[in-house]
Amino acid sequence: MAQPTQYTRQYNFNDFQTTSPADPLPGVQVDNELNAAKTNLDGLNANIAKIQRDDGLLANQSVHKNSLDTDVLALIGLSGYTVAGNWSAGNAYTAGTLVNFNDATYLAVTAHTSGTVFATDKDAGKWILLANAAINTSASTVDKFEGTGSQTAFTLTYTYTTNTDVLVFVNGALRNPGDDYTISGNTITFSTAPSTPSVSGNENVIIWGPNVTVQSAVTAAQTASSNASGHATAASNSATTATTQAGIATTQAGIATAKAALTAADVVSTNADVVTTNADAATTTADRAQVATDKGIVATDKGIVAADKAIVAADKAIALGHKNDAASSATDAQGSEDEAEAWAQKVNGEAVTGEGYSSKAWAVGGTGVSDTAGSGAAKEWAVEQSGTVDGTEYSAKEYAIGTQAANTAGSAKQWAIGGGSGFVEGTAVSGGVFSARYYASQAQNAAATASGSLSTFQSIWQGSGSSDPTGGTVSEGDLFYNTSQNALKIYVSGAWAVAAVDTSNFATNGFSIAMSIAL
Repeated sequence: MAQPTQYTRQYNFNDFQTTSPADPLPGVQVDNELNAAKTNLDGLNANIAKIQRDDGLLANQSVHKNSLDTDVLALIGLSGYTVAGNWSAGNAYTAGTLVNFNDATYLAVTAHTSGTVFATDKDAGKWILLANAAINTSASTVDKFEGTGSQTAFTLTYTYTTNTDVLVFVNGALRNPGDDYTISGNTITFSTAPSTPSVSGNENVIIWGPNVTVQSAVTAAQTASSNASGHATAASNSATTATTQAGIATTQAGIATAKAALTAADVVSTNADVVTTNADAATTTADRAQVATDKGIVATDKGIVAADKAIVAADKAIALGHKNDAASSATDAQGSEDEAEAWAQKVNGEAVTGEGYSSKAWAVGGTGVSDTAGSGAAKEWAVEQSGTVDGTEYSAKEYAIGTQAANTAGSAKQWAIGGGSGFVEGTAVSGGVFSARYYASQAQNAAATASGSLSTFQSIWQGSGSSDPTGGTVSEGDLFYNTSQNALKIYVSGAWAVAAVDTSNFATNGFSIAMSIAL
């Protein structure tokens, strides 16, 4: 029987309403459009009437043996079935036995004793495939867009590596990778903007991507690798900064100690006799003590407190030096010398004149400053590793390369290479979270797994074309997309079989009849 007359659009009503939005639709064109649709539907109904009775069953003599393939004819010739479970080598099978092999169901068409390899028996025509649960027709990523005639770039669901990772169709025609389009990340760009679809609202740009699981694994691996690299860089920068600051603080603490001692022991003592004869000289001596005390200021906030207290000591020395007569100035200058020396280097834990500790104590430590709540010397804040400095916080060196800080949030070195006192990669740093080195290793392993999965898929993908491939490169289980038949095929038992077909243009009744015939 002849095929129905194909329906062809007669008029573009969308263009009419765009140019004449206030005018009613042209009646003649509406009639023409409906008549064209009616002609197509009448042809379909006439053909359906030839193969379907009024009660919905197939018309008598509408199915004949030429409509059935060899596998169906073989099934019709069998009188019964035996379920035997998984296929095994060296087993006696009778015709009609059902077995499972690689998640697929096969039927024995001849009695035989199985060999050592299932594929050998199947290639010999002893088995036919009934169902393949291993094929997942929804395992591909499909992006669909509606062309505008001007838009050339479209955003995809996944990120792809090369132009050949996907199949691209525009108005049903397969496009040439590189010439017709290019892919960068998750953006596809066409050399020529896809036209608008013949029917408004229908997507005419289709991008058929690879297996969803493989693509998701690749994307996750790339993301994890990028994140791990960022964490590693940040941790390395933090470690470098902390180590540098620790070195600066240590150096400044040493400078403060040396200059404070020099002020008290040398400058003040040397000028003591001069103060006896010249009151102005006492002022000079006190000024020098002020300079030495100022240089005792260290890099940390705790050291600044120590320097401030040293400034108080120097100010008192200046006040004591300004006496009106030389004799009193000499006596007072001696007292100023002793007090200035105490403010500069007293570290035995006693406060200077009951008002505070010396600049040396605040710089390198001493009783009352070291291991004291709310205190701590500048040197201790820089390099202390035996515990907390003031009972609550650790030193800069400990936060950089130590292990005590693991009790709170982990040191920079632990976050970089591994947790615990041994800096072990597989040991969590804090709260179940691991180092940047650990996550980088995990990302590398995930990337290797994803790459292996992609290679496995590529080994069975024969690409696409208008005719099925043949020859030595084709093997059992390979996949191929036939563009002339608009169908995805699988190579089974030495022949290409349809695994999936585009049914979007099938009429509901016609599709039901076709499936009935096939089954």
